[in-house]
Amino acid sequence: MVQKFIIVVLVFVMIIFAGVQLNDPDPVIWIATYLSVAAVGIMKLFNFGNDWVNRILIGAFVVAIGFYVPDVFRWIQDGMPSVVNEMKAETPYVEYVREGGGLVFALFCLLYIVYR
Repeated sequence: MVQKFIIVVLVFVMIIFAGVQLNDPDPVIWIATYLSVAAVGIMKLFNFGNDWVNRILIGAFVVAIGFYVPDVFRWIQDGMPSVVNEMKAETPYVEYVREGGGLVFALFCLLYIVYR
């Protein structure tokens, strides 16, 4: 019962994350990312889903996170300046760190939903 409640919360969080991407420069990618996690959560709640689809989605998230690693290291080398003070990213890696963080969070949510 608690696990289903947590999945419901994660589904709503992913839907909210998707909603705030509407003003992003590349909204389609991020809305699809977050809604895919929400969809997997909804399917899990109704005991419907496909393990292959889940594995492909997890693999895609892991590969995508790999593309953000160099920018995260650049951010760390620059002393980890705040990435949340302003909405507009003043340096390119700020946007990549934010996107990478969102992707990592989505991956953790997806892993929880699939393997709990």
